[in-house]
Amino acid sequence: MVGHTHVIIPMKNFVWRAVPWCLVLLLTACGESKDPAPASPPQVGVVTASESSVPLVKDLVGRLSAFRSADVNARVAGVLLKRAYVEGSEVKKGQLLFEIDPAPLKAALASVSAQLAKDQANLAQARANLARYRRLNQQKSIAEQTYADQKFLVQQDEATVKLDQANVQMARINLGYAYVTSPITGRAGQQQVTEGALVGQGSATLLTTVSQLNPLYVNFTIGVNDLSALQSAAARGDIQLTQPNKTAVKVTLPDGTPYAEPGTVDFSAPTVDPSTGSVALRALLPNPKFRLLPGTYVNLRLTL
Repeated sequence: MVGHTHVIIPMKNFVWRAVPWCLVLLLTACGESKDPAPASPPQVGVVTASESSVPLVKDLVGRLSAFRSADVNARVAGVLLKRAYVEGSEVKKGQLLFEIDPAPLKAALASVSAQLAKDQANLAQARANLARYRRLNQQKSIAEQTYADQKFLVQQDEATVKLDQANVQMARINLGYAYVTSPITGRAGQQQVTEGALVGQGSATLLTTVSQLNPLYVNFTIGVNDLSALQSAAARGDIQLTQPNKTAVKVTLPDGTPYAEPGTVDFSAPTVDPSTGSVALRALLPNPKFRLLPGTYVNLRLTL
């Protein structure tokens, strides 16, 4: 009879050895991931396409110039007495700017006025004699030639008086030129001749310049090839250009700041400059705050 040997393992040791394996199985079961949920469909925006006119723009470079600029010249000879304005200030049309010594001009006016008075007296005497000779001629008391000579004398005196009247008018004009006024409203420039200088000798002497700064002109050019391409595209109907005098211009200042006031093209040269192959254009630009000055180069955007 074969005997069997039984090994008895204490219960306490079995439990402690089985616990780690149970934990491993439990963690493994918990770490298993579930199947991922299906992704929601992406949100897609819908845009409805529509036909519209888009402005055609072209970036160019232009130069500012005064709307009007008038040279103030001495129109009579004389000594400049004084300047009556502040350099760089705004002046009105007709405002006194300079005064030339009027004394010689007043004397000239007095001289021709006196000559006029003398010749008017001679004319009055000649007319009185003509009236007397007419009566005598009707009575056959004087020769016909004497009466005819008196008629010619009256005609000569009348012409002399007219000449004197013209001389008086010219003397008054010259006297008015002694008080030099501004021909336009604008900003007066620097004085070109100092007080005490002799001006107007033989030719006009520039005293200063007055410039109207509101509005301003923007002068620029566009290549003739670009202009021809635009006109051809407009003829085909590919683009539609704006109406004349409605082409907008927006200016950017030299520091990159956009200028608030838009301009409008008001002139296009009828010919092409053969040296550059370009066409000159000009826009009118408001300048109410006098922020822009003539001679400045600016970037501009031309909306066609």
